[in-house]
Amino acid sequence: MLNGQESFQIAYSTSLTVLSILVPILVLILAFLAVSGNGRIRWWRIGLAGLLSGGAICGMHYLADSSISNYTSSYKVPNVVGSAIIAVSASATALAVFFVFEATWKGVWWKRLGCAMILAGAVSGMHWCAAVGTSYRLRELHSPGKGVSRQEAMIVVICLVCFW
Repeated sequence: MLNGQESFQIAYSTSLTVLSILVPILVLILAFLAVSGNGRIRWWRIGLAGLLSGGAICGMHYLADSSISNYTSSYKVPNVVGSAIIAVSASATALAVFFVFEATWKGVWWKRLGCAMILAGAVSGMHWCAAVGTSYRLRELHSPGKGVSRQEAMIVVICLVCFW
């Protein structure tokens, strides 16, 4: 339709984009600390950690959306609520399965991988549900000289993934 015209490409605010990466990392650290407090499983802690984890996943998505500088985002409320429910419930499930069976899973990597897949499903499902309910309206054309180029951003992302 637009043949990849650069002036219509999404432009991100660097500071909010970085914040959308850091907030979930910090909140997930708090969530894991909340669950593994004293070695005993407390269901209220798993619930709290699921709420924190799900909130971090949602926060990452909506912070990244708010960092878009040349489009205005609008959301359908049922999709926002649905995405939050998906994120919180799947996160709580993954955390519960992991921490309840942790002692019996010492050295059994494939069971831990299953928990990671549940958590990855939470992230993917939440983002899919949220993206379906989001529409964007062009605010202004993006001038390609402003900000970080796509190539520079890709190099930063690859470095973060490889060396983190």
